[in-house]
Amino acid sequence: MCPDKRKARKTKKQARVLCAFLNVVSLSVLTACAPTMPLPGVGPESSYELLDQRGSDPEGFEIAPSKLDPAKVLLPSEREGPDFKVSTIRYGPGFLYFFSIQTDAGILQAHGRGRLRKRIHEIETVNALEEADVRDRDVYALALANAAEAPAEGGMQLLFHPIRTTANIPKGMWSMAQNYYEMTGAGRTYLEDHYFHELIGFGKAKREWAYRLGVDPYSSNVQLQEELNRLGWLSLAGGLSVRLPLMAVPGGASIALTVTNTSDDMKRELRDETPEAIRIKNRRALVSNFGVGEAVAEDFVNHSWYSPSAQVGIVESLTAMTGVANRNTFIELSIYPDTVTEAYSFTRLALILLGFHQNIHPLEALFSADGFIAALTSEGDVVVPLNIDFGYWTRGAALVVDAIDRELGPGIASRKKYFLISGTLSPAAALEVTRRGWTVMEMLESTWLDEFDQNSFAPGEPDPQRILPEIGS
Repeated sequence: MCPDKRKARKTKKQARVLCAFLNVVSLSVLTACAPTMPLPGVGPESSYELLDQRGSDPEGFEIAPSKLDPAKVLLPSEREGPDFKVSTIRYGPGFLYFFSIQTDAGILQAHGRGRLRKRIHEIETVNALEEADVRDRDVYALALANAAEAPAEGGMQLLFHPIRTTANIPKGMWSMAQNYYEMTGAGRTYLEDHYFHELIGFGKAKREWAYRLGVDPYSSNVQLQEELNRLGWLSLAGGLSVRLPLMAVPGGASIALTVTNTSDDMKRELRDETPEAIRIKNRRALVSNFGVGEAVAEDFVNHSWYSPSAQVGIVESLTAMTGVANRNTFIELSIYPDTVTEAYSFTRLALILLGFHQNIHPLEALFSADGFIAALTSEGDVVVPLNIDFGYWTRGAALVVDAIDRELGPGIASRKKYFLISGTLSPAAALEVTRRGWTVMEMLESTWLDEFDQNSFAPGEPDPQRILPEIGS
């Protein structure tokens, strides 16, 4: 084919892609609406739901209480602070505590001790902004003084001043087209802003604030989201949607902790990439690096209960397990959660395995033990992580242990078996598990997981080109 014909064909293809992109952008402007929360419990049942089977016959089993006294469960610093108080604790599904937290702005919920730690950090951050007297006019004035082009300016120009030749397409427009194509393919999760907000630069501004404050831009904390929305809109109105002021916020949000490379890379990715770009990147990594089938990879990246933060956390944890075989098994099991709490547990399971791999003994391969994620060490030992706050010896607990032992088979008797528990077991549960040949490692929530959380809570370090005047005290 002659060069002129190849060029003409390429130009026609580019024009079709651009036309589709413009149609998507125009549609998102006209029909933008916030994603809705999916219905829980409508997907296939996972093996972890066995824990919820209590049974009506208590003989030989413990009866888990429905409510607990915060004073008997939490440390004083976890139970109450200047800006919050844990009022009630319910013992919920999955052997997790369900916390109700009183604040001046209303009641917040936290499912699991890890989520409680996150909520306390978010509450302290929001109140630190108030104490710093960061007012609307300050943010807007500083935004005007340091105005920068909005990341979607090229897209908006295309809407109102369509280009006539593909030779004039701005650099990076094809990646934008990919993002918007991804939006129409599966939509956004309920924890993400709607499409038009991304187009005008609001999403980018909001993620910048989250990065500098050391909070999750996709948190389900409505109080935090209100504050991020306020700061994002003010920055956008002032023209500052790319570069933001470096906040000097007192209290927990101002502590400059040293972060690990992995944690800092994750925070930068959440700051710089749209949810669609994260899904595209994760899909490619799962297929090419872990050998995940394309259909499973598609189910994972489009899973309703995994926010971009949760997705990045799982993928980065698996990536950090250098040399471990069959990491695709984790993804194949992680598509089954049908509640936000169960999906959150998978992010903790990945971190628990990574903690064991880095701190105790290198893992050799992952595998499924009757639907439960498990791993073999290089010495042939078996490890099974469980994200539970407190495990009673209930009918469900017995079913879980028996199912795993049955899957492992009699050949495992000569090997060591470890249960990696984020929380603790009751004396009765610990006794029954030990009788079955298991060694229990407990309190990982207050060691490995706490260390990771503290790193993720540290405010993101500024890039050299982002140094701007500070506001606050």
